Amino acid sequence: MVLLRLFRRGAAGGGAVAPGARTGAPRVAVLALAAALILPAPVVASPCADVAAITRPETLPRLDGKPAETGYRVLAIGSSSTFGTGATSPREAYPARLEAILRERAARRDVVVVNAGVPGETAEATLERLAAILAAERFDLAIWQVGTNDALRGVPEAELAARLDRGVALAHDAGIPLLVVDPQFFPAIPDRVAYERAVRLVGRLAEARGVAVLRRYDVMRAWADRSDEHLASMLAGDRFHMSDAGYACLAELAADALVAATGRSASAE
Repeated sequence: MVLLRLFRRGAAGGGAVAPGARTGAPRVAVLALAAALILPAPVVASPCADVAAITRPETLPRLDGKPAETGYRVLAIGSSSTFGTGATSPREAYPARLEAILRERAARRDVVVVNAGVPGETAEATLERLAAILAAERFDLAIWQVGTNDALRGVPEAELAARLDRGVALAHDAGIPLLVVDPQFFPAIPDRVAYERAVRLVGRLAEARGVAVLRRYDVMRAWADRSDEHLASMLAGDRFHMSDAGYACLAELAADALVAATGRSASAE
């Protein structure tokens, strides 16, 4: 109603107009105001994601769910993308970046992200280590980056599904929430149809088991859709592993979801 009255007042003009005056100015001003109030503000694309990055974020744990004396511990496990192949230093790998971001944004200096990445590993090999680690140490969250090497090596879908199920069961039995990171996108995927089937399998199975998924493939494919140059900036020189910028985005997306989960949980109480 206020906007309608402003428009009518501007359209009416009101009073005498001096010769040479810009009679359209009031109307133009009102129309500009109307556009500003009615039209949505332009969306500024994030350098990290043009798509919804994480599914089932409500399953992620609160950052303030543990007292300071016990600390907040995250296990990052997987292959080269967890280890940080392609980064200029271990500090630029996503687990180290995630630790630094969470410490700052959650104001908790006791956040620890353990990097348990082994380059070239398939899900089967990771599972052996995951079982041993969860039996020996306490964590508040496990992030499992999985599927790339299985897909590239042609592991049958039934076997990959069985491995994913076992990993979900291991985390569940240990009482630890799980965030799955699906396979990466890269320009030279040898059999894109088969590779994307593996990506979809990881997402479908994890969601069916009530597990959050960081949709890295879709995020990275959106980088490619932006431009070849943008994707190249997120990849290392081999055009396969991620660069410092790519790992930084991976950490930011995970941190965003964890901080948001904390906010939602706190407001619901």
